[in-house]
Amino acid sequence: MKPKKRTIVIVAACILAAALGIGGFLIYEQVRPSRQSDFPPPKESGLLGFSVRFDVEEQVETADLVIQGTVTKVLEPEEIEEPGPVPEEYAEIMGGGGTRIITYHHFEIAVEDVIKGNPGSDTIQLTVVGSNVDEIPPLTNGRNMIFCLDKYEDPGDYGIISTTDGFYYISKDEKVYPADPTDVMERVSGMELSALKEEMRGYAQQQAE
Repeated sequence: MKPKKRTIVIVAACILAAALGIGGFLIYEQVRPSRQSDFPPPKESGLLGFSVRFDVEEQVETADLVIQGTVTKVLEPEEIEEPGPVPEEYAEIMGGGGTRIITYHHFEIAVEDVIKGNPGSDTIQLTVVGSNVDEIPPLTNGRNMIFCLDKYEDPGDYGIISTTDGFYYISKDEKVYPADPTDVMERVSGMELSALKEEMRGYAQQQAE
């Protein structure tokens, strides 16, 4: 009977060790600080997108609206045929002839905090034209970010100020990470969310004076 008792004790010890190991891993995952590498930079297609290097102050000054918000819905792309010649290098992609087909990508964003401007609603629509959608951060449902946006003619409809700047990921530990972490934005990577919003509000206030 003694060998069986020893076996039970060994098995119990193994189970306890495994449980402690898993628990330790979970605790590590919960307390591990966020980092820039948690948020990969956007894919750059280099086709029709536009990339302008802005620092934080320039982003705020350029944008009509700066908000913290969450993507709540990714709508179906909309294709619209518009008049006008198509550049030869893009003819195969966009269609030839005297018209061109433009694809508009729409995203609904729930406004959580207004840093600059007046959205006029708790929800806005972000519209991204053509292949620019391949160069901005992946705007999936539930994505919480700071957005620097341009105002379109239609009420509640906004566009991007750049395919690379004007987007900030927000981590679970309330830090911010630029979507495209270039040298210009290096100082912002890992900044406290509240600190970045305070800085942005300061720039907006200076611009309004």
